[in-house]
Amino acid sequence: MSGRTAARDAYSAVMHAAHVMWTEVIAGEHPHPQAARRLVSELIAIMSADRATLMALASHQHTHARNDDHMVNVAALTLLQADAFGIGGPLLVDFGIAALLHDIGKTRTPRAILDKPGRLDPDEVAIMQRHVLDGEQILRTTPGMPPLAARVAFEHHLRQDGSGYPTGLEPRRLNVCTSMVVVADVFDALRANRPYREGLDTLDVHDIMNDADACTFDPHLLRHFVDMLNRSLHPPHAVALKLS
Repeated sequence: MSGRTAARDAYSAVMHAAHVMWTEVIAGEHPHPQAARRLVSELIAIMSADRATLMALASHQHTHARNDDHMVNVAALTLLQADAFGIGGPLLVDFGIAALLHDIGKTRTPRAILDKPGRLDPDEVAIMQRHVLDGEQILRTTPGMPPLAARVAFEHHLRQDGSGYPTGLEPRRLNVCTSMVVVADVFDALRANRPYREGLDTLDVHDIMNDADACTFDPHLLRHFVDMLNRSLHPPHAVALKLS
């Protein structure tokens, strides 16, 4: 079995395990910290063997948009960012867990809203936005969960100037893990097929992210992420992007 085939099989196994975890939390269980650590450790093992393969697996265009696939892709893309900045050991694992579980609050969001094929109305938007509060509460009350995970779940739709949601907060410095998750989260969400649109190609995603105001993404992290994509992916996966 080739290294890439083994990595693809390992990545698929992580996605399957993430699906099981997501289903268990929907059923009312708390996410299991040790299970999350195992999944993150598997992703780190793939990354240690071949960064380019992990990048290719995590940045492919989805044919569907399951939340559990998204959580694995965001975790992988966050781990790649953190590792490139020299973050390692237990802190790298905590970054991976926080990224993996950033959207866990959506397990309490009605499927009719998550899967709605059109624009959400204001009441539905309010319900959807509750997932950051639900996620923070789930992770904060889970014994053994890294505190970073609850913080990232709460912060990942906030902006540096205090806009975004939850609303009504003072401007705050976002945790660096949150800022990495935001880049990975938006990239993966735009690449995925949604009920209301087809997934976008990498150049269109780049244009959208690059055109966002400075409060949406940390400019340094965004530039680093694009550079990392270009360094890590080999043809035919490579993307010819350069931030303006």
